[in-house]
Amino acid sequence: MNFHRLRQVRDILRVRVQFRRKVCSELNDNHTSSGYVAIEPESGEYFLNADKEIAQKEARAKHPGRLICTFQLTGVS
Repeated sequence: MNFHRLRQVRDILRVRVQFRRKVCSELNDNHTSSGYVAIEPESGEYFLNADKEIAQKEARAKHPGRLICTFQLTGVS
Protein backbone atom coordinates (compact mmCIF):
# COMPACT_ATOMS: atom_id res chain seq x y z
CA MET A 1 0.00 0.00 0.00
CA ASN A 2 1.49 3.36 -0.96
CA PHE A 3 1.78 6.46 1.24
CA HIS A 4 -1.08 8.30 -0.49
CA ARG A 5 -3.45 5.39 0.06
CA LEU A 6 -2.42 5.08 3.72
CA ARG A 7 -3.13 8.77 4.21
CA GLN A 8 -6.59 8.37 2.67
CA VAL A 9 -7.35 5.45 4.98
CA ARG A 10 -6.18 7.48 7.98
CA ASP A 11 -8.39 10.40 6.94
CA ILE A 12 -11.41 8.14 6.51
CA LEU A 13 -10.89 6.65 9.96
CA ARG A 14 -10.60 10.14 11.44
CA VAL A 15 -13.88 11.12 9.77
CA ARG A 16 -15.62 8.13 11.31
CA VAL A 17 -14.47 9.23 14.76
CA GLN A 18 -15.51 12.84 14.10
CA PHE A 19 -18.86 11.64 12.81
CA ARG A 20 -19.53 9.64 15.95
CA ARG A 21 -18.35 12.30 18.40
CA LYS A 22 -19.68 15.49 16.89
CA VAL A 23 -22.05 15.00 14.00
CA CYS A 24 -24.23 12.24 15.47
CA SER A 25 -24.71 14.24 18.65
CA GLU A 26 -25.69 17.37 16.74
CA LEU A 27 -28.00 15.45 14.42
CA ASN A 28 -29.75 13.83 17.35
CA ASP A 29 -30.20 17.24 18.98
CA ASN A 30 -31.78 18.52 15.77
CA HIS A 31 -33.84 15.33 15.25
CA THR A 32 -32.23 14.71 11.85
CA SER A 33 -32.19 11.02 10.98
CA SER A 34 -32.24 10.77 7.21
CA GLY A 35 -30.37 12.14 4.22
CA TYR A 36 -26.63 12.41 3.66
CA VAL A 37 -23.68 14.06 5.37
CA ALA A 38 -20.50 14.92 3.45
CA ILE A 39 -17.49 15.56 5.70
CA GLU A 40 -14.09 17.11 4.95
CA PRO A 41 -11.65 15.26 7.26
CA GLU A 42 -9.07 17.96 7.97
CA SER A 43 -11.53 20.66 9.06
CA GLY A 44 -14.31 18.39 10.29
CA GLU A 45 -16.76 20.63 8.45
CA TYR A 46 -19.83 18.79 7.25
CA PHE A 47 -22.70 19.42 4.85
CA LEU A 48 -26.17 17.91 5.27
CA ASN A 49 -28.68 17.38 2.51
CA ALA A 50 -31.44 14.95 1.57
CA ASP A 51 -29.67 14.59 -1.81
CA LYS A 52 -26.25 12.88 -1.72
CA GLU A 53 -24.92 14.71 -4.78
CA ILE A 54 -25.85 18.12 -3.36
CA ALA A 55 -24.16 17.40 -0.01
CA GLN A 56 -21.01 16.32 -1.86
CA LYS A 57 -21.16 19.29 -4.24
CA GLU A 58 -21.42 21.75 -1.33
CA ALA A 59 -18.47 20.12 0.43
CA ARG A 60 -16.32 20.12 -2.71
CA ALA A 61 -17.19 23.76 -3.46
CA LYS A 62 -15.94 24.79 -0.02
CA HIS A 63 -12.95 22.37 -0.02
CA PRO A 64 -11.84 21.86 -3.65
CA GLY A 65 -9.33 19.09 -4.23
CA ARG A 66 -9.83 17.62 -0.75
CA LEU A 67 -11.04 14.16 0.23
CA ILE A 68 -14.77 14.24 1.03
CA CYS A 69 -16.34 11.34 2.93
CA THR A 70 -20.08 10.84 2.57
CA PHE A 71 -22.37 8.85 4.84
CA GLN A 72 -26.04 8.05 4.49
CA LEU A 73 -28.02 8.89 7.61
CA THR A 74 -30.44 6.21 8.68
CA GLY A 75 -31.70 6.36 12.23
CA VAL A 76 -28.63 8.11 13.67
CA SER A 77 -28.13 7.42 17.36
